[in-house]
Amino acid sequence: MKETDIQKKILSHLRKNEIGFFFKFHNGPFGHSGVSDIVGVCYGIAIFMEVKSEKGRLTKLQDKFLRDASAQGAVCGVVRSVDDAMGLIAMAKMQAHVDGSE
Repeated sequence: MKETDIQKKILSHLRKNEIGFFFKFHNGPFGHSGVSDIVGVCYGIAIFMEVKSEKGRLTKLQDKFLRDASAQGAVCGVVRSVDDAMGLIAMAKMQAHVDGSE
């Protein structure tokens, strides 16, 4: 499955089930290289999802972005399916409870 198809499935699932606030990030001339494909907030925690196909790999810029955002408290990761995306959301929920954010 192509990355764009995976992105659509994930966003459709999140919106249909009213899970957090997420959107597809479109990098333009004033954007930041390496920003994840799907960006959002759930349980008060920033979440960055880099969508990859089964064989897709992170670029150096994407890897750096995920590491930098994670160091600031965001939940970040590579997702290849709706289940992977829901795993990141579960991590955000756990983090919110630990931090007392919810």
